[in-house]
Amino acid sequence: MGGFKATCGRIYRRLTTFLRDSCLARLSIGRLEKVADTALRFRLRCHEYVRQKQARRHPGIQPEIRSSMDGSTLHRSILEPRPPWANLDTDTPAIPGMLTPAERAYYAYLPRFYRGLGEVVELGPWLGLSTHYLINGLKHNPAFTDKQLHVYDDFTWRCAWMNKWLDDTGIPPLENHACFLPLFEQFMASSEHRLAVTRCKITDYDGNESLPEITWNKGPIEIIIVDCGRPLQVNEAWYRVFAPYFIPNTTLVVMQDWQNYKRVPEEYWENTKLFTDSKMEALDMIHEVAGGGIATFIYRG
Repeated sequence: MGGFKATCGRIYRRLTTFLRDSCLARLSIGRLEKVADTALRFRLRCHEYVRQKQARRHPGIQPEIRSSMDGSTLHRSILEPRPPWANLDTDTPAIPGMLTPAERAYYAYLPRFYRGLGEVVELGPWLGLSTHYLINGLKHNPAFTDKQLHVYDDFTWRCAWMNKWLDDTGIPPLENHACFLPLFEQFMASSEHRLAVTRCKITDYDGNESLPEITWNKGPIEIIIVDCGRPLQVNEAWYRVFAPYFIPNTTLVVMQDWQNYKRVPEEYWENTKLFTDSKMEALDMIHEVAGGGIATFIYRG
């Protein structure tokens, strides 16, 4: 351990020496950009280790959340190589989607901690790959008996980024701004009775302007999955609608694209972490999925 700390100390001293203005001033623009990107990656990795070490120091979640299915306890897990969901076997449905294997396993794992204290909401299912894993997990949970998963999307096709996800699927792309709700319903046909699906918008965006705005009047929310865009105004908009129904020390808020802020170079529209940072008194991170983009928070109120 002493040797490791000494090595880190040498790296730090060399880095600070290199980053002095007198050294940086001699670099070309291209080299400066590479240095900036390297420094950003280093900073991001350090912050990951900080979160991981803090979680390992305090793995429990107070008050405890126990599974309705097997009595297991929900624990913090930040970028662990062998998280609690690592050994879950998941099927591979013929539903186009963007989920990594780790994210599929996570969505199959999380429903076991639903306790029937509120509703389950999914914002932005696209064609239903995440919905498939969520509902398959929930339907085996006795606390979900006679419940439905509430699904919201504008179901508006956007060729610029959606078409590529249909490559090699045999599914023809839709026209730009067409409604793809029938395609979602086709993929979800076997679970139709367990879903309450609403087509609406969170904010005006690229073809959804004529849709009604999202609302909620169905009582407390126990789990909410958010995959509806990364701009700050979108996240603030859904939060205003749903947060008044969150249950302190109970509601789980799953942010699908949270880890996108780690992209190097930075992309200005990746504001999901900025959003959760602005709610740091209310949102307490409990999971950060290695091999995916998901981060999950418990609402503290």
